[in-house]
Amino acid sequence: MNAAASPALQRPEPAQVWDWLSELTDPEIPVVTLRDMGIVREVFHHEEALEVIITPTYSGCPAM
Repeated sequence: MNAAASPALQRPEPAQVWDWLSELTDPEIPVVTLRDMGIVREVFHHEEALEVIITPTYSGCPAM
């Protein structure tokens, strides 16, 4: 099989990335997704990587 044709290696559409982020929950509040919290700002594609820009819920957030 051609590696370029492999679905696992294809770049996801932005809508797909946002769908994934709708399923990712906060580790401290597992019933709330990151999208529900409103902290996800943008999604960028870089070569073979994704960059997700978030705004922390407070300035001292240890996740940052």
